[in-house]
Amino acid sequence: MTSRQCDRINSALLGDARRQAWSNLGLWREGDTDYRVAAQALALQLAEQMPLQADAKVLDVACGYGTSLNLWYELGVRDITGLEPQTACVHAWQADLRFQCWLDNMQNLNLRAQGQTFEAIIAIDAAYQWDLQQWLQQAHAVLSPNGRLGFHFLLLADDFAQRPVWQRLCTRVLLRMVGVKTCLTQTQLQAAFNSQAPHTWTEVCITDLSNEVLGGFGQYALRFSTTPRDFDHFKIQATGRLCRYLHRHQSVRYVSISLRKSGL
Repeated sequence: MTSRQCDRINSALLGDARRQAWSNLGLWREGDTDYRVAAQALALQLAEQMPLQADAKVLDVACGYGTSLNLWYELGVRDITGLEPQTACVHAWQADLRFQCWLDNMQNLNLRAQGQTFEAIIAIDAAYQWDLQQWLQQAHAVLSPNGRLGFHFLLLADDFAQRPVWQRLCTRVLLRMVGVKTCLTQTQLQAAFNSQAPHTWTEVCITDLSNEVLGGFGQYALRFSTTPRDFDHFKIQATGRLCRYLHRHQSVRYVSISLRKSGL
């Protein structure tokens, strides 16, 4: 949960020192202590929820160091495009001829596609830092009819408007500090899906992962609770504190969202 305008979190400190390392909060099940296992679990959970089919033409948006691209290939997907805005990340996988490489921002997705369409678009632990309406519009423009979209998102608690003023203000300030663009309740999210056009999206599925992601990463980050040695350590500590705060107050939910573009 770090701003995409900044460098990604130092994955080596978290426990993944590979050149093509994971860079997400992870999905932490009881007893998990391995960051690589948790990070891959978060990607697999979203792929299974969509579901991501092996014969699909897949676009992975904000794919980082390309670790997820390798995972999709291992699962049998053979037509894979990755879009990533950070040059340092793209250097880790751009020479891999198995994948098509797009160095660009989500906001330019439709322009970058140049008429190409995809049967599945996935964005792991990233979309909450984008403008939701713009993301849905860009994804819809390059999805094939009946194509699947999957992404992670942060939702405000349904009773957020009734929370104390200090809690609402503190939550919004903290989210803005880490680059969260859109703060919505689930009711407002559903309205956003419906606002594009009637029947644009179908089969909307929202899965709450707050305990496994916010609670899990918050606990894992406690191992970095000593005085930070450098900015990378500080960033991990700050992210862990934020996750613990959001989880403790239950003011924000971390969810995975899957939906299908209408074939009409």
